[in-house]
Order: sequence, then structure tokens, then C-alpha cells
Amino acid sequence: MVTPILATTGARGATPNERIANAARAASPGTYARSWSGEPLYWTVLGTPDGDHEALLSEDGALEPSKGGFSLEPFVWVDGSRVAARGVQRSQLLEEGDLPIPSVVWEHPLFRLRVRAFAATAVTAYASYRLENPSAEARAVELWLVLRPMQVLPVWQTLNLTPGFAPIRDIDGDGTMLRVDGQRALWPLSRPDGFGVAPGDMREALEHHELPRARVAHADDGFSGGVLAWRVTLPPGGAHEIHVRVALGTGTDLAPIPAPADGGAQLVSDALAAAIADWRAQLDRVEIALPEVASDVQRTLRTALAHVLVNRDGPRLQPGSRNYARSWSRDGAISSSVLLELGHAEGARAFLAWYAGFQLDDGAMPCCVDTRGADPTPEHDSTGAFLYALAEYARHTRDVAFVRSLWPRLVRAVSRLDTLRHEQLDARWRTELGGAAFGILPASISHEGYAKKAVHSYWDDLFARQGLRDAVFLADFAGDAEQARAWAKLRDAFETDLSASFSTVRGLRGIAYLPGSIELGDPDPTATAVGFELGGELRDFPEAPLRATFAPYLDEVAERQRGVMKRDAFAPYEMRIANALIRMGEREAAWNVIALNLAGRRPAQGRHSGWNQWPEIVWTDEKQGRWLGDLPHSWVGSTFIHSVRTALVYERGSDQALVLCAGVPAAWLESGEPLRVARLSTWWGPVDFELQRTESGVLRVHVGGGLALPPGGVVVAPPGADPVTVRSLPADLEIRPISERYE
Repeated sequence: MVTPILATTGARGATPNERIANAARAASPGTYARSWSGEPLYWTVLGTPDGDHEALLSEDGALEPSKGGFSLEPFVWVDGSRVAARGVQRSQLLEEGDLPIPSVVWEHPLFRLRVRAFAATAVTAYASYRLENPSAEARAVELWLVLRPMQVLPVWQTLNLTPGFAPIRDIDGDGTMLRVDGQRALWPLSRPDGFGVAPGDMREALEHHELPRARVAHADDGFSGGVLAWRVTLPPGGAHEIHVRVALGTGTDLAPIPAPADGGAQLVSDALAAAIADWRAQLDRVEIALPEVASDVQRTLRTALAHVLVNRDGPRLQPGSRNYARSWSRDGAISSSVLLELGHAEGARAFLAWYAGFQLDDGAMPCCVDTRGADPTPEHDSTGAFLYALAEYARHTRDVAFVRSLWPRLVRAVSRLDTLRHEQLDARWRTELGGAAFGILPASISHEGYAKKAVHSYWDDLFARQGLRDAVFLADFAGDAEQARAWAKLRDAFETDLSASFSTVRGLRGIAYLPGSIELGDPDPTATAVGFELGGELRDFPEAPLRATFAPYLDEVAERQRGVMKRDAFAPYEMRIANALIRMGEREAAWNVIALNLAGRRPAQGRHSGWNQWPEIVWTDEKQGRWLGDLPHSWVGSTFIHSVRTALVYERGSDQALVLCAGVPAAWLESGEPLRVARLSTWWGPVDFELQRTESGVLRVHVGGGLALPPGGVVVAPPGADPVTVRSLPADLEIRPISERYE
């Protein structure tokens, strides 16, 4: 009989998380997840494209089927010794390299274990545990799946949640099904050789290789768990796979299923094939086929889109599945733009229709919305972000009926921006702060860097500038010429005052760069770059100060490439700087930025392995677990997609031209492999194009698809050649390199 240890371990009055941490310190290595010792731990998500429930799989192979719920941890016993994740070489994989069907692989001299998990429906997932014998002799192996009252989510992920402890007060089962707190939660598809539940967190069972014997357990303090054990003898080179079915989400009481005679092999194989086919259909709406040298970029782009869809709950676009399981206007605007570009216009439409319903009484769009409703915190970027997102939807779909359905809300949103601007037209703002705040938006905490004290942040103004530009477009699009004229005056006045503000601050502070805020005069290249991510151009800023804004950051990039990192962390939002650099004509510098951020994916990955994802924060020192934001972070992933899409295709608003290949690096074309894009949505319809470098160095380009000729033409701007403007479609070009042309 196993004696529960956590029920009595730890100082009286200790919190559950403190009790677990104390037990982890006293236990043998590997008994508890590395996060309980303060080490970093990464995870990924699995779910369906728009389901409401996402499971987590840790980099060690622990599965958390439901938000805030128990985890299912694998342990292996071989030659009488217990092996945990700490005792193996681990790697992480995605099915077919890019689908959100994750695996964790353990490599050990005596065995190999692959843990793979995927969502089959919005409320059901399967986890498979494949044991392999790499040796030349038969091997007896025992797999334990340990159900424990702990989340995968580490204790430092505290925003909006209480991570760590996951109380299990009641647990029961018979080896064919486990019920947790009255809910059917887990079904082994092959009957285990051993099974039991008990109070405690299973430490004693793991330390002494002793299965609990009870079939029912209760713990008032929430500390109870269970173990399922399978014993297999693997022949030389042999393998055996064990499958379990789990419920996604609390309150999901799934019906039982008969135990399959084959241990679930066919059932899971069919479900996996269906999941793969569904994800391929989701991700293949647009084809982006890059040369092999850029295969990592291609895979990561597809995974980033998949994670936007997984983190999406119904119409709600969310940057994360746990700490950030809420919708922000700015995050949603960028992610909805990505959905439009990559063939998911219906997702963007659903988000806009849903979010518009939370408009505040003063006309502002709320900064964010969650299960409690709209957050009234005044963050002045949110209204401009919504206008941008709606205009992007209109440009890509030409859905005038939808725009008209939101017209009263759109009018109130523009009125809100006008009201905010008028707060800064008071006579006192002609002298206060040197007059720099006159005519722009008031101080706010929209930019997280200014959360402690509101300032006049140009971040807000860049969203407002684009929002007002887009309001004029939307008025013309909806056929309201009078409103378009009125809003054009507001747009022009705002842009004049914004330009003057930038100039005033530079003069007052004697700085060469564009400041991030008036009060601080601080350089903030990542914030400045948002103007380009929203569709801005070089002409929108004074060129010399703009380049001076990015120059120190590019110097830092060069240092980081040499292994010198002076900051203790960075946010991969920095990738929007690549978007800006491409539009500024700095092709190679842009890819230096993207390459550096690709190295910031977590967990760190090899050339052919990894989960293709970013947290919001990447720490330089990975010896200690720290706040990550959420993982995978869909706004970061969307920023990456935007940057790659800009490298391939972007719309230039000033002359209504479509620009192709302006960010394609020369290295992609050196092998002679073609670069192909098909069905990529643009303002003028879907574009197909192909770019290939011949052995003689000539660049062959084909442009076609369902694209209508843009008013400014199609500008083809490949590396090493002068741009060529196409005035009729389809088009086939041969472009000679500059070096050859001027010899």
C-alpha cells in the first residue's frame, strides 16, 4: 500500500505550490517536472482550428488535456531502473514538419520513446506512446503513465491564472477508464497490466516502483492521482505502441468507447489521418513553396498560421491558449490580416463581427475582450487597429455588405479618434511639452513599455494614422462620398500635426532618431516599425531620422550574430522591423533580423526538428524559468508571417501597386530551384507567381493567377536586378542581373 507523502509534507500553512516544490527538492531527480526546480520548461498546444479547448504538451512529454487540469506524465522502467525525461536526450517534432500535431522523442541507450498527441475533435484528443528497442537483444520495458495533480503550465505563468497545482479531489477507475472529479477523463485503448489510484501526487509510487492498489481515492486537499502501467518485451529492433483517449476541457463528459481488439491502433491511425488531412486543407489554401535553403522559413510560416487557428476559440482570435486566452484589438488586427492573406477570410470576418459588438459607449473599441466582457482600460491604439483590420477585410474580399452592416460603429469609432485628438487641440498644448503633443492622441498605456506611467506614445498615433487613412478608404468603398471628404480632412490634419510633433521632439531633445514617446524621447525601433506593418511606406517618415532609428538596432543585430548579447531578454515582435526594412529597400538587413529571431524559437530546435514557435519573451539565460507571456504566441507568429509575406508580396498604398519579391534574399535563388506562390490573397485578388534563376544568372518570372491588374501595376523587384513594372497580365519576364547589364 502506497503511503501518500504530500498530504503531510511541507510546513504547516504552505500553499499547494510550495508543498510540491518542497517535495520536488526532497525527491530523486526526474520525479517532478523540471519547472518545479525552477528550471525553464517549454510547451506547445494542440487543438482543432476553432475549438474552445486546447491541450498542452511539455517539451518533456507531459500532457495537460484541460486548462488548469491534471497532467499525464510518462516514465519508463528498464533493467530495474526508472528513467524520466531528465535522463534522456529529448527532441521535439511536428507531424510532417509543420502541422500542429506535436511529438516529444526520448533517446536512451536502451530504448526510444515517442510521445505524440493530437486533437481528433473539439473535445477529444489521443496520446500515443511508442516504445522502440534499438539494441540487438530483447528488452523488457515498463511504461508508466502517471496522472498527477499538477499542470504543465509552470508556476511563473501567473497572469490571469493560478498555474502549478491542479487539484484532484476524487479519482476512480477500473483500468479501462479513469474518472477525475466525477468526469470521465481518460480511456486506455489497451488494458494496462497494472493500475491504481491513491491520495498524494504519486511520488512514493515513482520513488519505490510500487503501484497504488486502490480503485477509488479521495483527498480533501486535492492531492490525489493514479498510475497506469504496461509491461512489454521488445524484440531486437522491435516496437510497441500504447494509445490513450483523453477529454479536452473541463465539463466535457465524453461517452465511453469499447476497448478495440488491436489496442486502438486502427482507431488512432484513422483519426490521425483525418486530422492530418484537415490541417492540410487548412494550411494549403495558399501555396508558398520556397527553395530548400528556405525550407525552415516555409515550415515555420505554416506552423505559425496553424497556431493562430489553434489558439482561436470560435470567432475569438487570441495570442495564447492559457495566460493570453483573451482577444486584443491590436493582436486581433494583425492576426486577422494574416488570415485574410492566407485564405481564411471567414475567420477575419467572424472576429470583426464579434469584436465590434463590444464597442464602448464613447465609440472606442476596447483594448481587449475576455469571458468577463470588454476591458474599458483606455488604450488608444485599439480603435485605429480595428479600422485597419476592417479595411484589410474590405480590400481582400470586396464585401461591401459587411462594411455597411458595421457602418454606425465605424462612424462612432472615427468620431472617437476625432474626440481624442480634440483633447490635444486645447490652447495649453501649444506650449506644454514644447507644443509636441498638439493635435495628436492623448497619453495612454497602450504600449506595454509605458504601463507604469501614461505618456504620449507615438505607437497610438501610428495606429490612428492608419485607422484614419483606412476610414477614408472605407467611406469611399461604402459609397459615402460626404463622409469620405470629412474624414480626409481629419486624416490630413492629424498627419500634419503628427509630423510636426516628431520634428518638435527631435529639436527639443537634440536627437537624430524618431522617438517612441514625447515625454521620454526614447528610441523604440520595434514600435516605430508598426507603422510599416500596418502598410506604411518610407514616404511616411522623414528618411534620415527613420534610418537613424533603426541603425543602432542593426548594430546590435550584428553583435548578436557574433554571440554578444547585452540584453537579458528580447521580444520576437522585433521581427516587424524586418517588415519595415524590406519596404525601405534593405533586403539583406531584413533577413539578418528574421534569422536572428528564428534562433529565438523555443524550445530551441535543430534543422529538422522543433515546434516552430515563439514565446512572447525570449530569455538570454535559460538556466532559470521565467515569465514567457504565452507559448506559442500567435501575435508573434503573425508578425513573422507578415514579414515573410512582405518579402514575397506587399501592397504599396501610395501608387496602388503590388510589389513582388522585394525581400527575397539572393541566397534563395542560388541553387536554381524555383520559388512559387499560388492563390496568395492581395487587394486585387489572388496572385500566382514563380521566380527562378537560370544557370546564366537570368531571372525568369511568371505572374498570373486571378489577379486584376493593380492601378500602379505589378512591380517585380528581385535581388540583384532593377525593379520591373508589369502593365498587363499574365506576364512572363526575363530580368538580367545588374552586374551583367552594366559590364
